[in-house]
Amino acid sequence: MIIRLSLLTLVSIFILSSCDPCKKLDCVSSDFDMRLKIVSAETGKDLVFGSDKVYDASKIKFYILKGSDTTLLSKRIVDSDSTTFNRYFEVTFFPKIDTAYLQLNNKDIDTLFISYKSRNTRCCGVITEITNLNYNNRLNILDGGVIQEIKK
Repeated sequence: MIIRLSLLTLVSIFILSSCDPCKKLDCVSSDFDMRLKIVSAETGKDLVFGSDKVYDASKIKFYILKGSDTTLLSKRIVDSDSTTFNRYFEVTFFPKIDTAYLQLNNKDIDTLFISYKSRNTRCCGVITEITNLNYNNRLNILDGGVIQEIKK
């Protein structure tokens, strides 16, 4: 009787768990990170990390303004394995920042307008990702690549 009850319990657990379509689903998380490289509009050469660098990476800031408050965004320098891109910035635009600023030095400050798309999924909840990046009112500069170029 105990064995039969245990077997029935195991079968019930198996049936109930197999009805869950989200079981063992590896959900994609929201993505508020953007990989950015600052390059020359004329030559395409890296202006921060290349041999022709113009800007000091340690002094570059990404930030937002709320009233008179300035909040720095999380920025890190990443070394890439690719031969085309050696180093780039990974910047986190969270929580859903619509307007951010890129300060390259004391005199050169640019504006970034960011758009997002959120979708509600059956198993993973709401997922949000960056869909557009406008740089100084230029049309969307996202090109579908992993690393986006800001052309100065």
